[in-house]
Amino acid sequence: MGFRFRKSMKILPGIRLTFGKNSIGISAGVPGARISLNSKGRVTTSAGIPGSGLYWTESTSLKKKRSTRTRTEESIVDGEVYVEDVIDPGEAGLEVPTTQRIVAPRAGFFASKAEKALSALFHDIYGDREINTPEVVFKKTRELAEKFPDLTLAMQAIQVLHGVQSSELEKESFQLAHDLWPQRQALFSHKLVRKYFAGIIPMVQVTPGIHAQERYNVTALGLIYAEVLQIQGDFEKALEVVEEVESDQVTAISIVDLEIALKRYDDAIATTEDIENEDDATAMLLIFRGIAFREKGFNEASLECFKLALAKRTRTEIILNRGLWERAYTYEKLGKKAQARKDLEKIMSREPAYPGLVERLEELNP
Repeated sequence: MGFRFRKSMKILPGIRLTFGKNSIGISAGVPGARISLNSKGRVTTSAGIPGSGLYWTESTSLKKKRSTRTRTEESIVDGEVYVEDVIDPGEAGLEVPTTQRIVAPRAGFFASKAEKALSALFHDIYGDREINTPEVVFKKTRELAEKFPDLTLAMQAIQVLHGVQSSELEKESFQLAHDLWPQRQALFSHKLVRKYFAGIIPMVQVTPGIHAQERYNVTALGLIYAEVLQIQGDFEKALEVVEEVESDQVTAISIVDLEIALKRYDDAIATTEDIENEDDATAMLLIFRGIAFREKGFNEASLECFKLALAKRTRTEIILNRGLWERAYTYEKLGKKAQARKDLEKIMSREPAYPGLVERLEELNP
């Protein structure tokens, strides 16, 4: 999928440690001012005055003794720069329906009765999905758990995966997710779970346009559970859960999305440091960074983030539309209604049924 490893965590108030694939960084600061240093020798200092639109950054390489400076002031660049890009086949996995891909192994001749039963169950429920509705899957997994108690946690994990797709089973599956998360280590250390769950590939939407797609493991369960918690309005707990799983660009998106929902804009800005527009995931991170800057009052820095997110036309339509939608809000805050209307009209040309679009355009009409 082309994800880069990245994990950011607080170690003390105002101090954050970031692990990347090729470097480790530490940053410290207070709202409006921050300094960071990474293992490659780059020092970045940033400062801004909320509400003024002024945001300043300076990066200096300790190794190369070379510095670059950028400064954003109250000026708008109406022209947009587009860079053609070659689509990485791995990126296509980001925009897929929320479903599952199953490749279940066959139990060997000398396998235990429990393994043979588990293998048969998987080939049954994933072999004919039309007759194996979530309700049927619940019934069959319960029966198997009663016959082989050692597989109870495994069957509950399958119930969560199928139950969250059914309005009738939603309440029960949500409770199962609550009960299962504290037992995740026992679940995924089971030898049969490691063998048979490797073929289950949940596709979990972490935000519109971005899906996590990997085998059913602790990370996948954590993202599913975090979505459950968000539906229930427990954003604090959802953030705790996502911060506990293995980090990549998709989990970073989930983290920053929750930080913004919790109005932790400084954290969201820190989480999205050093992001470049490399794929749909990083473009979405830039969009969230732009939202955080806007909510802090750094409107010009916000516009710069949206400009970077929208710079590549090869990004999926849902990503480009989200960037235009959010940039229009920043233009409105600056009193630039014409530019806001222009961005919304671009969405209209591609997706006339975009939720809330008609209403926003009517509000912006002279």
